[in-house]
Amino acid sequence: MDLAQSLGLSATPVREALAFLAGEGLIEGRRGAARGYLAGRLGSAEIADLYSLHGALTLHAAADAGRRGVSADLAPLAIEMPNSGAALAAASAQLFAALVRAGGNRTLARFHGVLADRLHPVRLAESGVLTEAAMELQALAAAQADGTRLSHALRAYHRRRVTEADRLARAVSARSGEGEI
Repeated sequence: MDLAQSLGLSATPVREALAFLAGEGLIEGRRGAARGYLAGRLGSAEIADLYSLHGALTLHAAADAGRRGVSADLAPLAIEMPNSGAALAAASAQLFAALVRAGGNRTLARFHGVLADRLHPVRLAESGVLTEAAMELQALAAAQADGTRLSHALRAYHRRRVTEADRLARAVSARSGEGEI
């Protein structure tokens, strides 16, 4: 009710929006006396799982794109070096969305969107944990025309994030405590 009032909306559309977000796994519903919703906490195991799944999905999309003889247009990403958490998160989202679209599988692209939403808070925290994160994105953008190089770069990118899941989880938790997410 407080949220609906602060947004100047009736409770019904706010309730429906919160239920939708909970269904997507972006927030969690609480039951019992303290009913309501809260932002889901990302632990290191879930972050590692999300990046493992993201890696498998993007490798599949890259292989599909290679079989179709299509490459994603990642040239604009190879030019600019993101210098903030928000810019890095946006560049990551743009790069991977283009890569998945190039694969041509609409179902995979839809699931990638859900996965990208779940990873967004982690991507915002990456620049504070992974000092070479921007260079890794540039390497992915530069490798996209060569399927073998791209596969190696994708595996390295995701392996590093799985390895650093503990540090990323701490950074996400610190950011959410500061109200940044």
